[in-house]
Amino acid sequence: MSSATAVLPLFGLTLLGAMFVTAALQSRGRLPFAVPEGATTATLTFDLLGIDDLSGDTASIMINGQEVALYADNHGNITTTDLSGSGVTVEVSQLYNNDPMGAGSHGHDSRATYTITVDNPGETVTFGVASGTGQPISEEFYAIDDVNFVTG
Repeated sequence: MSSATAVLPLFGLTLLGAMFVTAALQSRGRLPFAVPEGATTATLTFDLLGIDDLSGDTASIMINGQEVALYADNHGNITTTDLSGSGVTVEVSQLYNNDPMGAGSHGHDSRATYTITVDNPGETVTFGVASGTGQPISEEFYAIDDVNFVTG
């Protein structure tokens, strides 16, 4: 079993403390993970946060460039959509809404913990997040936190 925790700045994402923030319109971040030879599964766990009064804007979660899940926050109310196909399993747990985490005074923040497992992952698994929020970070944003990658 191999494990890695992401602490790198990502293209299209801003490193804010230990949290990766995606804010700009169509902002897109990607993080490739090397998979050891002989691994039959790769599991990625992370928290996705919607901060400060998002109004239904969607974040796309991607594995190897393919959308596998959607996350929408509408003033703290969470909607998740599983788009995974063969060989990819998406699990969502620990859904929280109206949990004040951001800098704004709205109090409409949300968080969900994702676990994504890829069967027969090959040499690399690339994790990606894209957001369509059109507001600056001071008003609303999506972020990923506590990223962990394990192979087996």
